[in-house]
Amino acid sequence: MKLETINKYLEPYLDVDTLRVSALSLLGFSAIMFSAAVILIPHGKTIPITKTLSIDKHLPVGALSQTDIDKTPPPLSPAEDSVAGLHASTPYGFAPIKAADGTTIFDAYRQKFVPSSPDKNLKSLVFFDVGLSETLTTTAINSLPAGTNLILSPYAANAQKTISAARSKGFEVWLFVPLEPKNFAENDTGPRTLLTNVSLEDNEKNLLSMLSMATGYTGIITNADNIFSKNEAAYKQFVEILSARGIKNIEADISAVDFITPSDDTNIILAPLSQHSIKQGVEWARTLSASSELAPLSAQVK
Repeated sequence: MKLETINKYLEPYLDVDTLRVSALSLLGFSAIMFSAAVILIPHGKTIPITKTLSIDKHLPVGALSQTDIDKTPPPLSPAEDSVAGLHASTPYGFAPIKAADGTTIFDAYRQKFVPSSPDKNLKSLVFFDVGLSETLTTTAINSLPAGTNLILSPYAANAQKTISAARSKGFEVWLFVPLEPKNFAENDTGPRTLLTNVSLEDNEKNLLSMLSMATGYTGIITNADNIFSKNEAAYKQFVEILSARGIKNIEADISAVDFITPSDDTNIILAPLSQHSIKQGVEWARTLSASSELAPLSAQVK
């Protein structure tokens, strides 16, 4: 088709008034669509990189912007904060402190226990390496009887979730803090081990990071077979930190590789967490004699 013919067909539509009306119609339509978009499309929040928080760290609310506050973890539940004033913020989370009235986490988070009679032989069933396997941990909490004790690994995933679930079932939870063992090269207890050949500052940071993993544990357990306690400066600092924060420490032999049926005169039964040890622990607890009673570990501590 020739250009003259095209112009002939378009000419009626190219007058000034028609163009003006068309332009105004388009502008009006655009304005309506833009307004609808403003109303219907939610605004995205821009979070500067320097303000983005790691979900693993709890920071004091006073140091956060409103944007940051929206991303902080929910408040502690009553299970973990049954007594106010027992924790203070650290760069790693909330670590235990003594309350103003002298109350400690041992006082607050031990399972309340009174023997059914004064002559009962108290037995404490204790599992360590808790939290390394979510499946085993869940099985233990759902299967074992109330009064069982769990020692949470410093390498546990979902530490707070584990402590909350265990305490709600009547379990007592302790936190394992590894001290440099003999033959560390052969018996490596991992990067969170407190060592004799590092600076006191590094050990303090390492210890605080473990103590701040979660709240609600009753105290800490350390491995009895260690050389760390023989280093005067390092061990003195360790004891002073625990004392200042009101944290009770129990040394334990955690060398067991499976559940061993205890003799009648054994008061504390330690076993690593495994499918077999859980099964054996459940069966053993069912066969307790009338003269014995299952008790939290805190009941054995003088």
